[in-house]
Amino acid sequence: MARQLGETIVIENRPGAGSRLGVDAVARAQPDGKTLLFTNTSYSILPVVDPKAGFDPEKALLPVSVSALYGLQVVTRKDTPANTLQEFVAYAKKNPGKLSYGSAGVGSGSHFAGEYFKALTGTFWSTFRTSRRPVR
Repeated sequence: MARQLGETIVIENRPGAGSRLGVDAVARAQPDGKTLLFTNTSYSILPVVDPKAGFDPEKALLPVSVSALYGLQVVTRKDTPANTLQEFVAYAKKNPGKLSYGSAGVGSGSHFAGEYFKALTGTFWSTFRTSRRPVR
């Protein structure tokens, strides 16, 4: 990108708060076309889950391009008594309120994916936990 533009590129990672920190930084940057935000669905979700987000995703920033497509995975601990997704859903239904999941944060795409999964499968997980611990 630097070669194509003939300019120095500075990458400033601003993770946290379901991507709000990065969005805030770009939304408040000089409108000179030199600041880009690489984000996921969190950008459009934030104002819905947090009215104090302070921006309208349809007006604050201009979409330029899709830069990547990715999928989400459902993974469990090795000792979970389920070897398939169907077995896991059955296990979750037999243990309402005893399961939790981790995501990138409240309002993030992975948070909504977890909630959507629960709604689609009719399962109930009482605890939402944002995990910052390394997976072992």
